[in-house]
Amino acid sequence: MNALGPVETAVRNQFSAPVVLHTLDQCRPFMLRLIDAQGIVLELGVKRAQTRISWACLEGILSFLRGRDWIRAGGGRNIEGEPGTLDEYLKQCIKRDTAHYIAAVLADAGIIQTATGRPLLLKLA
Repeated sequence: MNALGPVETAVRNQFSAPVVLHTLDQCRPFMLRLIDAQGIVLELGVKRAQTRISWACLEGILSFLRGRDWIRAGGGRNIEGEPGTLDEYLKQCIKRDTAHYIAAVLADAGIIQTATGRPLLLKLA
């Protein structure tokens, strides 16, 4: 069995899926539907679109944020992502606007600190 990474460990310790969470800046509800060996599944938006995000992608956020000060979560419809934001990193994994949802999961799990407001800012805890 492979050792769990720090993000996976924190998420598994913090959450028992399914659980309803809220984005930090707009308090939009979403569901952390599933936590399994491959990653997490979020249900997003009115249509509750199921969105899988792998542990490899989530663990990579640590390297992306390491050595950086506050960065914007970013987000939007641009499939490349907003340069220098969490959105830009996540769009390498999934071409869906997930930055604000992932920020909420990571903040609740103690992985990142956030400065709420507009724009949502984050950095490693």
